[in-house]
Amino acid sequence: MDNKDPFHAFEFSKFDFESQNFCPGIEPEDFHIQVPLDEQVERLSLKEGTLSFELGGLGSYEIGTSYSAVPAKHHLYFFHGTGAYLREPDGTPIFEYEWNGKRRFQGKEFVQEDTLYSVATHHVGWMRADVELVKFAPETEKPEVLLALPKESEEGPLQVTLVATGLIATRWKRESVVGAKFYGLDGKEAFHPMAAALNAMHQHGVRLSEGDPQYPEFGGLFPSKTKDNWAVFSWPGLPGYDDDLLFVLSAIDSARAVPVKCEGHILRPVKSLRFVVVHPHLNLFLVGARLEDDMTMYLGHVRREGSMFKVATYRLRAFEYVWSPTFSRNGNVLLFATSEHDVEKVVFARLEDILSDINRRYPEAKLSLVSLESEVK
Repeated sequence: MDNKDPFHAFEFSKFDFESQNFCPGIEPEDFHIQVPLDEQVERLSLKEGTLSFELGGLGSYEIGTSYSAVPAKHHLYFFHGTGAYLREPDGTPIFEYEWNGKRRFQGKEFVQEDTLYSVATHHVGWMRADVELVKFAPETEKPEVLLALPKESEEGPLQVTLVATGLIATRWKRESVVGAKFYGLDGKEAFHPMAAALNAMHQHGVRLSEGDPQYPEFGGLFPSKTKDNWAVFSWPGLPGYDDDLLFVLSAIDSARAVPVKCEGHILRPVKSLRFVVVHPHLNLFLVGARLEDDMTMYLGHVRREGSMFKVATYRLRAFEYVWSPTFSRNGNVLLFATSEHDVEKVVFARLEDILSDINRRYPEAKLSLVSLESEVK
């Protein structure tokens, strides 16, 4: 890597590629490793250009499975197994919520000031479960269930997709016309352009629902996390796009599919399309492409032009392998694991340095944090 390379690699053997992932940490620019192997929180950060690895707890609680630690304005919400807790920012316990032990968090949360909204699965009977939107607040010890939808129904199995202002519940059956419904953070059904776009796509035989960023498949949807209504998706045989498989769904006045071009490569899920990661605050996304023996990363920039969104992509760099690419909570740092000549490493890159490198190689891009932030205000 030369001096202009924004990616900084550090040897790191305390990560299991087969069983662990990264997730945004409690601090704006740190990361946690899940599931921790030592029953403690495992933190990674970049301090003064050096890799920092720390073991710690959230109070005296042992971490034995996946967990979710979500900072609010003055407190920390912590979900572990069937437990839900309110804690001080340093992890000191405040209290445990009165939480039905048959509920499990899904790791899907919204935060407004000190109030948190979480999506949970509630087992309500033999082979029956509801998907719930639950409200937590520091002033009450009992969560409020705002919405409960049966996970299984005659209309098909329920899948939940998060967007910036609530959730979209989808049930796709071939004979169904309306399969996507939007619910706001008050739990009430309302109109949403993305839900309307999903229903329009469904009428043309394209059924989309939230995908797994690390394992993208045909039909997987990766929505914007900003106020703008766009989403990345992959679908074969879209009419008029015989040579394209990866698209941005533009949902402004109508549903439009915009091809995502990665230097002319046709990216097929599982084979060559290896991950799709949407930025937490900006109109950006990452694509991982397995090309020959390396994995190449592309940065996509979605911008509005009139009544639709357009997309531009920029090649970043090729690595032998890229696992669990993750943006920090504030979106300023990218982290992932890789292997170089059988040596396990973690790689950090600051978004500002990535943009500078793109501008150096693609002068027409003219990308900056200031301009990208202005797009989403």
